[in-house]
Amino acid sequence: MKNAADSLVENIAMRDGVPPGWRRLYDRLIVDLYRLDCAAEVTAARAHRGELEVTLASHAAMLAGVDRLIDAARRASAALCEECGAVASLHYGNGTVRSLCGPHCRLELAVQAATERLFEGERAEALRWVDAFAFALGEAPGERAMRSQQGLEEVLALIRRIESGVYC
Repeated sequence: MKNAADSLVENIAMRDGVPPGWRRLYDRLIVDLYRLDCAAEVTAARAHRGELEVTLASHAAMLAGVDRLIDAARRASAALCEECGAVASLHYGNGTVRSLCGPHCRLELAVQAATERLFEGERAEALRWVDAFAFALGEAPGERAMRSQQGLEEVLALIRRIESGVYC
């Protein structure tokens, strides 16, 4: 059977599946599990419907306090941006739920619009296009151009012009 120190090292390695804005929260959870002298084994850690989802090996879920810690981390994640860790709220769109701050929500709206309306569902192409658009405006990366509502409106206006064939 593993000891808590071995589990700590392995559980920290599972953070790759956690969005960047939630990694500090995940790291705190793993340290808190360690402090319980818990050899809980994380089998999955990811974003799911705007919250941090952490799955443990079945034997670990029975330990006292573990469920409480995981539930607290899940609830806290819904108020933190998945991308940067800033204060956020849940945003629904395109069949997904994400916890995003204002600037990252605007970036997501621009990428969704470009994905659906210009790139036939190719999200990677839409991301590259938004970054290129931002670069043309003197901003890089794309999220910097979307920090304001005006930046988002400019991207959406450009998409409308491209769709109607009036962009020169």
